[in-house]
Amino acid sequence: MKAMEVVDGFQKDFNYFVSNVFKSIKEHGWICGTPSNIEIPGLMTGLSGIGYNLLRFAYPDIPSVLGLEFFESERKGEGF
Repeated sequence: MKAMEVVDGFQKDFNYFVSNVFKSIKEHGWICGTPSNIEIPGLMTGLSGIGYNLLRFAYPDIPSVLGLEFFESERKGEGF
């Protein structure tokens, strides 16, 4: 029972965080990690990185580029 409470608490915190991300995008636009928040296409601090992480919010099974992770099917040698 305690484990489910922890999972539910995490899910609520995660949902709150993601909703704040979308609220910030709606209110302030895309804020890149560059001086003066200039929009750039880069994966690390630009629009590609924002889109990639929003995609990972929606589909947590997508592997991390930074962690050099693979899809589970690739580990088993099955391909996509």
